Amino acid sequence: MAAKNSLVVGACVVDSGYSGEIFVNLHNIGNTPKTIDMGDKIAQLVLIPVVQWRSFPVEEEMLYVDPLTISDRGDGALGSTGK
Repeated sequence: MAAKNSLVVGACVVDSGYSGEIFVNLHNIGNTPKTIDMGDKIAQLVLIPVVQWRSFPVEEEMLYVDPLTISDRGDGALGSTGK
C-alpha cells in the first residue's frame, strides 16, 4: 500500500532487548493527504539474527595471522569455489 500511495516507510532498528510497542515511521511524500485504516498493510518486519562478537587489541604485525572468516575460500574471485 505504501509504495502505491506516495508513502515512504523509514527503516528503523529495534534493539533485541526492547519489549515495548513497535511504531511505523511512515512519511507522506505525495501532494494529497492519505488516510490509513486499521488493518491496512503499510510495512514489513524483517527479522535478522545478530552475531555477538567481541573485539580485542592485537599487534600490527599480528593483524592477519588468523583468518578473517570461517570460509576457506581465500581470495578467489567469482566462480572459484566450484573448482
